[in-house]
Amino acid sequence: RVSDRDVAVTCVAAGLLHSLAVTSDGAVYSCGASSFNELGHGSQLHQAAWKRVDALADVRAVGAAAGGLHSVVWTADGQLFSFGRNDRGQLGTQQRSFGSVAPVAVPARVVAAACGLAHTLILCDDGRVFACGDNEMSQLGDGGALPLSKTAVPVPIAAPVRSVACGAYFS
Repeated sequence: RVSDRDVAVTCVAAGLLHSLAVTSDGAVYSCGASSFNELGHGSQLHQAAWKRVDALADVRAVGAAAGGLHSVVWTADGQLFSFGRNDRGQLGTQQRSFGSVAPVAVPARVVAAACGLAHTLILCDDGRVFACGDNEMSQLGDGGALPLSKTAVPVPIAAPVRSVACGAYFS
């Protein structure tokens, strides 16, 4: 049970050592390890029990994804927020490696995302996919043009995409 309120859990995401949950009222909860603020609470304190991510209290979340040591959350209005480790650019921002909850610049409405060990895929409502983070194994889908990307770059896919998924080093 993530909350004392009468809400349903609508999304669960599991990372390397942490988990996220989104409830029917749009709240985000997290628990587990927090070596790089991947829980979104602004600290490196681990959480044995579910705790609400207060930094996202003003948005209505609809989904979440968890990676190795980072997390992303998308909202009903199509915004994307990321937090956690950013040593390979996996947050899609220019933040340092200990990332506070921050919006990610994406040029369209976000409807889904997926996280690998140190990379993130972002799906937009127009079927385009954007990627950021580690690319040493070409997991960003651009043929390995860059070793990493610290901003969300388009993935060259011809057909509209309906869902995204990541493994540790692949997409």
